[in-house]
Amino acid sequence: MAQTKLSFKVGGNLKKIYVGLGEKVKKGQLIAELDNKDYDLQLQTVQAGLKTAKLGIDESKTRMEQANAAYEQAKAQVEQAQTGVMNAKVQYDTISKKYERVSKMYEDGTASLNDYEGVKMSRDSAKLALNSALTSLEQAKTGVKNAQVVIEQAKVGYAAAEAQVGTVNKNVEMATNQVDYSKLYSPDDGYVAVKNAEENENIGAGMPVVILTTGNNYEVKIFVPEVLVSKLSIGQTAM
Repeated sequence: MAQTKLSFKVGGNLKKIYVGLGEKVKKGQLIAELDNKDYDLQLQTVQAGLKTAKLGIDESKTRMEQANAAYEQAKAQVEQAQTGVMNAKVQYDTISKKYERVSKMYEDGTASLNDYEGVKMSRDSAKLALNSALTSLEQAKTGVKNAQVVIEQAKVGYAAAEAQVGTVNKNVEMATNQVDYSKLYSPDDGYVAVKNAEENENIGAGMPVVILTTGNNYEVKIFVPEVLVSKLSIGQTAM
């Protein structure tokens, strides 16, 4: 025979005790429960917090996707700008060579003033176009750098949101355990030997509520009048 002290892992008001003194109980049977309104409310609160934290992850994920899309767009703009610079440079080099040739001919008197001024104007326009293309390229490169910064910020936000979900998940687990701990179950078959608490009593964590006797051999203490003691023998059947 063994004795098992049953107690709650959390404290609270004893809402109900389902067994009586000397009653036989089965393993897994509900023995008693606390009023778990506060624990239930705490669980609902952290569960709501978990939903909010998960929304934070979704929002962070969306920001990351948007940042990546902006980065890819910025890279495409850089490639476009590089092509623009290349074309503008080819155009400028070509018109510059023509300008040099016409300028020399103008000095030699073999080209008119109109020819010279026309090719000079074309060269100046090509120079402006090249400078504009170079400016666009620098702006596009700046756009890529800015997009990279936004991506890093989005990654940090996502990591923070994940960490928040992890923390709240632990809080939910703890709150769920507290709700579960508000119910006391029998760990084995046995009999209620002692009841240490009554309903509506405040119970502290670890305070024995009932004591069970478990096992196959039971010890029973009875009172026997002194005049009958001499008539008792070992193994005698008790009626």
